[in-house]
Amino acid sequence: MNYRSITLLVSFLVVLSACAEVQESSVSSAPSEPALDLSAPIDEDGTTLRLEQVMDPQGRLVVDLSYHPSEGAVPPRMVEIWLGMGSGLAFESGMAGEAVTNAGKLFVAREEEAGVRVVILSTSDLTPLSTGSLGRLVFRRDGSGPASVSILERLPIFAPQTANEGLSLPPMLDLDLGGAP
Repeated sequence: MNYRSITLLVSFLVVLSACAEVQESSVSSAPSEPALDLSAPIDEDGTTLRLEQVMDPQGRLVVDLSYHPSEGAVPPRMVEIWLGMGSGLAFESGMAGEAVTNAGKLFVAREEEAGVRVVILSTSDLTPLSTGSLGRLVFRRDGSGPASVSILERLPIFAPQTANEGLSLPPMLDLDLGGAP
């Protein structure tokens, strides 16, 4: 081994050591519990995320997922939301809302074993999401069970972590089936 190889090896080890120290300090300074108050009463003005049934001319069961931060809240740059569905619903599709398209983000919604997973992200920028519709989700009636949609408490929902402060989730949304069983 020559002098140059030893210098490069030592430099590599110093950089690797510095990276490990940065990771350790960021892990140890992370809060042990989320800074969320999910027990806070939910009212129209204090709900950060909202679920609302939208009337659809084609008779589909459409739910709007929207973001309404409290004053002074840090806006999220990425979102991961898990939705629970009643046994009487099946997920069909999802499409980006105005807040997502305005921020140039990708909207992905798909059914998984634990429910419907909605991910909003961008691989190229850190533009925060603004107030408004994050997306529309389309469901169909599937059986005679409950036709309800709810946001599951899988935390954190937003990135960066500080965007989760003051998060308030809506109650379960029972869908109006328009007289259908």
